[in-house]
Amino acid sequence: MNDPVIVSPNIWNDVDIYELENRGVDPDGAMWSAMQMIADHTGARVLDVGCGSGYQLPILGARAASVIGVEPHPPLVQRARERLASVDAPHVEVRKGTAQNLPVADASIDVVHARWAYFSGPAASPGSPS
Repeated sequence: MNDPVIVSPNIWNDVDIYELENRGVDPDGAMWSAMQMIADHTGARVLDVGCGSGYQLPILGARAASVIGVEPHPPLVQRARERLASVDAPHVEVRKGTAQNLPVADASIDVVHARWAYFSGPAASPGSPS
């Protein structure tokens, strides 16, 4: 992968922190209810950009026809794949890639989920403000 990414300070060096953040953000599922009302993903082909450790993949996969998680950071890709191996979700997969060069075919996705994916953009060039 040649696409540079901005290092996410919350998880790049300690992927376990991402798990804690995800558990603490929406303990009652209010966000998921709101998301279903805004963009119902039942039976849809879903893309999770910056899927991190794959925390949301089983949740998305419970209703979607298929889910692809895309993540640039190898330790998080591995964690997401391990998560999927522990659940029954053959229609959910993780691909290594970046937000600016998604490893999916054009027009192959119905709904895009990008929670906290602002770290997956291109890195600042040397000398520019970050």
